[in-house]
Amino acid sequence: MKNLLLTAIALLGVHLAFAQEFYPYIPAEEMPDVVQCIPTPPQDPSTDFDYDKLRYLWGKQQRKDPARLEMAVRDAIWSLDTTIVILGEHFGLKISPEETPAIYEVITRGVTTIENIRFKPKAHYFRIRPFAYFKEPSIFPQDDEWLAKEGSYPSGHTIRAWACALIMAEINPSAAEAVYARAWESGESRVISGCHWQSDVVASRPVAGIGYAHLQTCTEYRRQMARAQAEFNRLARNKVNVCIQGAVGRLKGVVERPAAQGIQPVAIIYHGLTGYKEEAHLNAVNDSLIRAGVATVRFDFNGHGESDGEFVDMTLQNELQDALAIYEWTASQDWVDKRNIFVVGHSQGGLEAGLVAGTLGADKICGAVLLAPAACICTQAAAGVMLDARFDKDNVPEYLDWGSRHLGKEYLLGAMNLDVYGITARFTGPVLIVQGTKDLPILERDAKGYMPYLRNGKFISLEGFTHCFGEGQGIPATLSRDFILQQLR
Repeated sequence: MKNLLLTAIALLGVHLAFAQEFYPYIPAEEMPDVVQCIPTPPQDPSTDFDYDKLRYLWGKQQRKDPARLEMAVRDAIWSLDTTIVILGEHFGLKISPEETPAIYEVITRGVTTIENIRFKPKAHYFRIRPFAYFKEPSIFPQDDEWLAKEGSYPSGHTIRAWACALIMAEINPSAAEAVYARAWESGESRVISGCHWQSDVVASRPVAGIGYAHLQTCTEYRRQMARAQAEFNRLARNKVNVCIQGAVGRLKGVVERPAAQGIQPVAIIYHGLTGYKEEAHLNAVNDSLIRAGVATVRFDFNGHGESDGEFVDMTLQNELQDALAIYEWTASQDWVDKRNIFVVGHSQGGLEAGLVAGTLGADKICGAVLLAPAACICTQAAAGVMLDARFDKDNVPEYLDWGSRHLGKEYLLGAMNLDVYGITARFTGPVLIVQGTKDLPILERDAKGYMPYLRNGKFISLEGFTHCFGEGQGIPATLSRDFILQQLR
């Protein structure tokens, strides 16, 4: 115990020696007066105060656990940098003014803004602290004299920790649960220390929430938060190139995971005809999902991008084999939450996503997002029409000139014989279809054609949007992300 306290005292001295003052986004006098918001602290005697006294005794018992005592001592250090380090252990990225300047600034200035809200209620109520009430030392007896001169209600340490957690979770939502849990323990440490009543700590969390809500009204904070989020997304991504065996050769792909560790939901993203895995509209979906804590898997289909095979030999059927191989590889990874595997596809990739969902079923696929799905490839092929080109359906050519590419005979025959709606209809899980109204009329019509076949389908029409959503790629990306988050099991 003595060595532990000496260590803490040394740490406290270091932090005080190098303490910084952080400029708040909003002056303290312009923050809400929480005296008008929170209840009066429990009075002696009362049932609520009796509970506070019981929790004080609970805290003294907790000190007998060396690990919990060590946590409480560390949490007692009044240093914002220390709080950032403690919660940062669960944030997914080391935070420092040198390595993460935007993140460090928004946290330090944001927390300073929020914690300044404590001064009015502390002065107004000037509540006696537990160690003074019981005439017993706290775990930091050398600080008891000056702490006794400051009101106990609410807890400044708890407001600081909770404010820090709220801002960290806004930067990296995937770490929210872990950061909140550690901030909660930091508040309980104040009861264990003997420096605060339980009711002080309980009131402090909504006080931090009030300050955080008011902080959102500050334009400067919003701009800095955007820079911090961009910095986090740039530094924290776990992006790995992978290669697997597909239907006709090697498939080249990329896996991206959020910063948070452990089991993660994942979305497999399929590109369209002539496309590739990192097109701008797919990147928008990818980035939106990563920020929300959903990992992504993207591959080039055979005959496309960096994968093996010739474009002329690509068919809907061997692409489906590729897509299923990508699913099997994804499901085999130990970090993947197998209950929450989604498929997302654009254009022909949307068609394939529907086929994958229908083939594997709702036990394996949690949900499907079809962005401008090209069902018309199949619905029109039987009439000798392939998008904006025509061919003799009774005497299918060896290949069809389509722009600068050749669509092979097997591709055309496969499209003519593929029941795209029927296979997709086997999927009983949720399906989102997003379609622009300025796409090719046949694409828009046949995207809507899915709806009578789907048991759990939702169709969103984007007015004025073309095939690749160049009018605002963030909109279908956000719709995709929100849909996936809503379906998580």
